Order: sequence, then C-alpha cells, then structure tokens
Amino acid sequence: MRKSKTKFNYFILLLLAFFLGNLPSASAQLCVPELLGVPQDIFIPCGKDLPAWPTVTATCGAVVSRVQLKTGSRCGNIIYHRRWTATNVDGTVVATQTIQFKDDVPPVLIVPADTTIYCGYPVPEPDVYCDDACSWNEVVFSEKRTTHNDCEYTLVRTWTATDGCGNANQKTQKIDVVDNHAPVIKVVNPLLKDIKLGGEMAVYDCESPQVFMSDVKVTDCCKFTLEVYDKLLVSGKCALWGYHRKWKCGYIATDKAGNKSEFYFYVVQYDDEAPVLHNVPEDTILSCDDTFPALDPDLVYVEDNCTRRTKIDFSQMMYVDPADSSNYAVKRSWYFADDCGNAVTECQWIYTCDFDTTLLQPDTSGMETDSSMAGAIPLSIDGLGQGSNSSSGSSFIDLTVYPNPTQSKVTMGFEVDEIDHLDIQLVDKLGRTLIQKSSNYTPGVYNYTMDLTRYPVGLYSIILTSRKGIQYKSIIKAN
Repeated sequence: MRKSKTKFNYFILLLLAFFLGNLPSASAQLCVPELLGVPQDIFIPCGKDLPAWPTVTATCGAVVSRVQLKTGSRCGNIIYHRRWTATNVDGTVVATQTIQFKDDVPPVLIVPADTTIYCGYPVPEPDVYCDDACSWNEVVFSEKRTTHNDCEYTLVRTWTATDGCGNANQKTQKIDVVDNHAPVIKVVNPLLKDIKLGGEMAVYDCESPQVFMSDVKVTDCCKFTLEVYDKLLVSGKCALWGYHRKWKCGYIATDKAGNKSEFYFYVVQYDDEAPVLHNVPEDTILSCDDTFPALDPDLVYVEDNCTRRTKIDFSQMMYVDPADSSNYAVKRSWYFADDCGNAVTECQWIYTCDFDTTLLQPDTSGMETDSSMAGAIPLSIDGLGQGSNSSSGSSFIDLTVYPNPTQSKVTMGFEVDEIDHLDIQLVDKLGRTLIQKSSNYTPGVYNYTMDLTRYPVGLYSIILTSRKGIQYKSIIKAN
C-alpha cells in the first residue's frame, strides 16, 4: 500500500514540472533505491534451524528494514517469508526470500525391546515414545496373540506412528510367555507332612497303603494333571531284607507345557505279629477200650495278618511205655511260620490206658524231650534216642541208621517181611517234617539215604511207620 502511494505522488510531481516548464532529467534528479544481497529461495530439511539473516543493503542511501512471516499447511510443510524494504525520498523497493521446510521424515518412534517372561508373571503394559519435528502425529496400536499350549503363547505388539504429511513409522515388540517351571507339590496330609522326598515310613500292619489326591496341594501357573500311585516293590522277603513288604507311593503333577514334578516316598511294612492256630483239639485221655480218634485234616486252620499261605505243617509222634506197649501217648503237633519268621506251634496229647506221663520227662542220657510239649523229640527209652510201638506182628525189623552223628548224608536200613505201605519221615525237634517218602514195599532188605547238608546243626528224628507200628531213631547233625 505504501509503494502505490509513493508512485502516485511521483506522478503528480512530474505533471507539475511539465506544466511549469521546469521538468528535471530523470537520470540527473531522481535516485530510486536498489536492494543488494537478497538471498535466493531455499528448501531445508524439516527440523533444521533457520539460516542466519544475511546482510542486505540498499543504494541511494535508502534505509533497509526487514520482517519474517511464517505460513504452513496442515501436514506440516512450514514456509518462512523473509522480506526486506529499502526506502528513501525517491521511492521504496521490496525484496523477498522464501525458506521452505519440507516434511518427508517419519516421526521418531521408540518401542520396548523384545522380551521373554515366565508364565504367571504379569505382561507389561505398552509404553512407547513418539515425536515429530514438523507436525502433529498419531500412534495406532495393535496386538496379536499366538497360543502354543495352555501355558505358553507369543504376543506381537505393533505401533504405527503417522505425521500430518502421511510419513509413517512402524515398529513391533515380541513378548514370549514361556513355562519352564514344573508344578510345585506340597504335602498337606498331616500323616505325611514330615516325610521328605524319597523318605521312608515304617508301619507295622499289612494293609496295602493308599495315596489320594487330597494328600497334596499342587500349584502351577496354568492347568495341570495329577497322578497318584502306590506300587508294590518287595513282598515276602523278610529273610532277605528284614521287612515284609515295601511300597513306593507318589504323586506326579504335569502341566500343559509338559513340565513334570514328582513327590514320592516308601512305605516299609514290618510283620512282628505271630500267626494264630484255630480249632486245635484239647488233650485227651482214652481208656483202653476207646477208639483212637481219627485226624480231621481240615479241623485246624491258621490265620495271619500278612502271609496268605494257609498250609500247616503237621507231625504226629507216638511214645510207647516199654513196660506195657498197650500204654502209649500220641503227640499231634501243628506248626506254622509266616513269611517273616513269626511262628506258632500247638499240640494235642492223646494218652491211652494208664500211660505214665513221667516217661515224657528228660532222660538221664543227656538227650532232652520238650517239657512244654511243643517239640517233637521222640521219647528216650533205652538211652540211645530210639523207641518203638512195634508189636510182634511188625512188618519191618532191624531199623539201623548210619553214620550217626553225620555231617551230610545219613542212610537208614530196614528189612520188610511182608507186603506193606511204609512212610519214612525226617523230623526236626519242633516236630516239622523236613523229608517224607511214602511207598509200597515187598519183603526184602532196603536202604534209604537222606541228605541233611542244607539243614542246621542239631538233633533230628527218623520215623518209619507202617500199618502195624512205628520205629524211630534219633540222629545228630554235626559240623
């Protein structure tokens, strides 16, 4: 506006000079200013500093002034207009430089680094930094989850930053959620709380142990399964290990990532309870005319808390009064030992006629009978540890045993004078039958050898029984 007014005033002066006949020469009378050093228009990267003001001068002694204006678009393309004006009495001159900041750089975007966290720990919140040197910006967030199993997954987080000019920057963060910790098993059953991993619990009964899921508490960061077990390891090996049975009991927890933990302990069952024999008959005294009672093989039975065997060892010994063979005593013995050596022996004495029980007391030869009547040492009649209930009609004669004492084998010799069924037994001092042979024999002389190598040192009896009577010999197993 100022420039137009100056030109108008100058035109008026020229007209006045023309009419007055005193018009001066333009080259001689006027000095219109000219601006010197005005820079060219430039482009500089967005975010850079503006260049310093250059030195701009004017001719004709004009005074130079300057001004800077800023314009820009929505996207952030900023334009600076630098304007210089030179003015004197002869006129005014204006020059302009345009400085344009061009925005072709995306925003600065800083996102968290990739990371791995363990199952059960919190996933960190998204935290990003975004800035743009020239214009406003906008950040868009997205997240994708890839599930590997019930415990493990991967998160991929994506941030896209866009400035006002459409320049975009995109970055991602990967978070792996992993589970490499096995479930934790804690025993909560008060009966088991003091047992360590792999420890032993001693019990004195034979009930099979049972474990339950409620015995323990399992913790894990995700789903899991719990398996319980009780496994029998050893049974009936008291002679070898000193206990009746040994169990392994335990709990196995497995999470959905495949991590597994196990807590186990051993239950050792000791058996110190003796078996019980039932229905053992009472001692009986028979008159000479009474019928000798037959043996009922199913009458006596055994009960044991641990051992499941039921076969009872049975032996029967006859003791004859040497003064009167019609007076005799029969000792029936039942014996049972469980798998851990707990044993029970019970017997029944059957006395006939007027049998003198003092004959059952220890003899003077140094060989003792069992005063508790629980043993099976035959009655000593002649001081040599032999006896007989043979009658004159015996079917065998001359029972001999040799060598005696023996360290291993012993041979018994006998003669049979008529056809008969004979039963040969080797019996220990508790009345247990160790060797038994039954067979039919025709008249003749026989030898039968027994091997005592595997039996301990001690006193034994060989018993020879027929339908008509019994003969027996005592032998000693020596070192």
